[in-house]
Amino acid sequence: MAKGTRSFSWTFVRSVPSLPPLPVLFGTFEDSLSTKLALVVASNNGNTQLKVFDNFFANRTLIGSTTVSGIFNPTSANHFASHLDLAGTYTDPDGNTGVAIVFGNGDGTFNPDPLFIRDPPGYASQSIFVADFNGDNKLDIVSGSSTKPNELEVLLNSSNPKTPAVSVTSSLNPSTYGETVTFTATVKPRPLNWPTESVTFYSGPNRLGPAVKLENGTASVSTTKLEPGTHTITAEYSGDCCDYLPASASISQVVNK
Repeated sequence: MAKGTRSFSWTFVRSVPSLPPLPVLFGTFEDSLSTKLALVVASNNGNTQLKVFDNFFANRTLIGSTTVSGIFNPTSANHFASHLDLAGTYTDPDGNTGVAIVFGNGDGTFNPDPLFIRDPPGYASQSIFVADFNGDNKLDIVSGSSTKPNELEVLLNSSNPKTPAVSVTSSLNPSTYGETVTFTATVKPRPLNWPTESVTFYSGPNRLGPAVKLENGTASVSTTKLEPGTHTITAEYSGDCCDYLPASASISQVVNK
């Protein structure tokens, strides 16, 4: 089979002021964009700066920035949760080492509190590889060590999604026919990040519009079309890939003539 001709050439990209680049990862870290984004990581006064740029090789417009305590060296961008997250090695301010996952918020920023998995005694994670090693449809991590070069540390993902606490409220109950009523659903946040995905609102069996994306754990819909009477308003949370199962909550809405 012919190999063809392969060649590469260096292209100089202007430096980013006050941001000495360390690892650079590419991925769609902003949910609303289909274009690729570049993540630049730099150390600043013992902490790690995560910066996401749009169109990095051209105008490098800054989309979002997050500072994580300690030195975090991401080597993999994967969907451990619903948004694109970062996995890598980590050294905390006390000098402890391990593997960390920094969860993306879907807007170009990241949660500043990583999931930190400390190394076993005498082991210092240096590089990682992410894949599903045991066939359970959950991403696992294998880590190489700088102190024990002949050993690998395998971290099997034992996360189990839980049923979240969902509630729904009305802005006006009872209301009068024709008045605007806003229903708001709240999904209780998990420790490291807000719940993601969406909520669909129903009046009885009828949908009150398209699914609404959660923002900071809440989603809302407004309507003026409820007929006089008592309506069962239900907010159905879709669940996400890893942390939360689908769940719902209902209230009774009274509409007067």
